[in-house]
Amino acid sequence: VTVWWTSRGIVHVDYLPRGQTVSAVVYCAQIATVHQKLQETRALLVKREGILLLHDNARPHTAIKARDKLKEVGWEILPHPPY
Repeated sequence: VTVWWTSRGIVHVDYLPRGQTVSAVVYCAQIATVHQKLQETRALLVKREGILLLHDNARPHTAIKARDKLKEVGWEILPHPPY
């Protein structure tokens, strides 16, 4: 299960089929879905304040495809220190 939330509550919950893992492709699809939901439910947050995303440095999060998708939707990434 992947849960996306803001300070105001849960935005999106995604369940992957048994045996499937989060890849860069899956992560990009989740970003697109969450971005769409935020535009529909919290438009001012997206347009005026912008999105600041905190995620770890897992491979799907740091893949070029994922970084390009985050640029496309205009989200800023909050740096996550290495463990």
